[in-house]
Amino acid sequence: MALTTRTHSFGINQLKIYEITEDSAASYTVGTSIALPGAKELSVDFEIDEKELYGDESILKVHNKIKKLTFSANYAELELSALPVLIGGEIEEVAMDTHQRYSLLDGDLPGYFQLQGLVEDTDEGSLILTLMKCKITSHALGGAEDDFQTLSLSGTGIKTVKTFTRNSKTKGLLLDVDFHSTEQTLSAVTA
Repeated sequence: MALTTRTHSFGINQLKIYEITEDSAASYTVGTSIALPGAKELSVDFEIDEKELYGDESILKVHNKIKKLTFSANYAELELSALPVLIGGEIEEVAMDTHQRYSLLDGDLPGYFQLQGLVEDTDEGSLILTLMKCKITSHALGGAEDDFQTLSLSGTGIKTVKTFTRNSKTKGLLLDVDFHSTEQTLSAVTA
């Protein structure tokens, strides 16, 4: 049976980030995976830059290109090790095995990361969304009265400096959407 080119997407089972340690013409490398526990949502939108050629009192031609991706994600549990990758800052062990502290100091900046989402409930197998180079524009932390607090982040996805080959074309990569006929686990995309 041939792999389907159409599927439903119900729920989300995992969200992971990978700190980008290098993105140059020569190399694209990432750190170890960090789960954003309790995945609730991943949404990706395409920001399209459009120009119209107008003449003779009508539109003669439209030119557009994808400028960038914007994304939002929601998850249920705070993973302290994700904050330095997403927002900047550092974690320190204040007291052995009893107290860790995340600190964001003046001048600390968000870094670039790869973002992946896994959907296991599809028509067959699984669906993996990979945004190759992301940076956050917002991240919410906090608590909620008499309820669980969910965490949210949003940001921008841009093309990589390193070129990747897909369908015989070699260019900077924005996004991979992978359909698999079997259930998969998330692992960083580096080639």
